[in-house]
Amino acid sequence: VQYTFIYQALLEYYLYGDTELDVASLEKHLQTLQGTATHFDKIGLEEEFRKLTNVRIMKENMRTGNLPANMKKARVIQIIPYDFNRVILSMKRGQEYTDYINASFIDGYRQKDYFIATQGPLAHTVEDFWRMVWEWRCHTIVMLTEVQEREQDKCYQYWPTEGSVTHGDITIEIKSDALSEAISVRDFLVTCNQPQARQEEQTRAVRQFHHGWPEVGIPAEGKGMIDLIAAVQKQQQQTGNHPITVHCSAGAGRTGTFIALSNILERVKAEGLLDVFQAVKSLRLQRPHMVQTQEQYEFCYKVVQDFIDIFSDYANFK
Repeated sequence: VQYTFIYQALLEYYLYGDTELDVASLEKHLQTLQGTATHFDKIGLEEEFRKLTNVRIMKENMRTGNLPANMKKARVIQIIPYDFNRVILSMKRGQEYTDYINASFIDGYRQKDYFIATQGPLAHTVEDFWRMVWEWRCHTIVMLTEVQEREQDKCYQYWPTEGSVTHGDITIEIKSDALSEAISVRDFLVTCNQPQARQEEQTRAVRQFHHGWPEVGIPAEGKGMIDLIAAVQKQQQQTGNHPITVHCSAGAGRTGTFIALSNILERVKAEGLLDVFQAVKSLRLQRPHMVQTQEQYEFCYKVVQDFIDIFSDYANFK
């Protein structure tokens, strides 16, 4: 076992190099990455991001999502959850495949399955979306897309603008809708209309944080993302740390970037260390194409640098 571990560690180092940094050396590292590559050692963000393509997409572990009945529920057919960490719903009586949703459990920095990464609901999957939120006791939804972008549908509007709406057995009532900086915060009262709903509470508060992030490109500055992550963490502390549902349109690029940054900043605060490459690589082993573009990958570094600059007055980033 020990030799296997050593072999894995050596292989990892050979394939990817040592990408861990302490906070103090980030700025210098970024200057190196953004500088010109030497003839012998093609360094740079482009090369670091390219190495992520060595993370193989395990198509043999996507059997459930690739069933014809479930493919119809995919917004983007390349982004299908793995069987080993897909979010499983309760099966509707007599209805096959109703335990499936295009969603993956993703580990947080401190907690396994801390996030649920999912696609923006389609009109015919919105009921499944709310069943997931209810069954997995989610109190926090992070939305990183607009309903429409460049005249293309990106996400079905799964909440009411006013009053309430019912999807299947679940009724969603909007209680408030407030804009804070670049984040819309919507509070919902969610009610399960099934009398046998596990003898638990019938009504639950759910808060949605909606950050309008361009599909093409990245936010102009990192502070909005830092504020969003802080607001989500505060909400989680108040509601018992059940899984955070995170979605964009396909549930990989922007969703992956948000989750990567949440985990990276948690580690910066706890250890004063960061490893953007390994953080993203870990996500890609849990759901394909997480942090989809080089621009999003660079944005992870930028946000960490902004975070360090903002909190550099404090001794330990707490």
